[in-house]
Amino acid sequence: MSFELDYFPPSGTRWQWHPKTLNYSPWYCNFSKQREPELNPWPMSINLQVDRKGEKWVWIVDVINFQHERSHVRGEAGTSLEACLAAEAAGQTLLNDLLPDWARTALENKWRPPATR
Repeated sequence: MSFELDYFPPSGTRWQWHPKTLNYSPWYCNFSKQREPELNPWPMSINLQVDRKGEKWVWIVDVINFQHERSHVRGEAGTSLEACLAAEAAGQTLLNDLLPDWARTALENKWRPPATR
């Protein structure tokens, strides 16, 4: 649990990870915002988290797609750096799936999908 987690995330990651905000918070990375700073893909977003559970490091990729549907991908690693890198790799794959070239072009041209709800 996050009480066991150091305050600062490990160095050596590709993207910026933020330290714990509270004693019981995990490390987090706003992945989609960092990788695509010029786009406004709302409501789509991908956020990464790493937490410690006993001797294991647990990583979570939280995904919200363009239809506001939420999903998670989880995994475990042996070290904090491995967990951060695994979360980044999973986030990269998921973001590539959600933002094909045509969707990126549409967002760059300020196109927004019609409201479905």
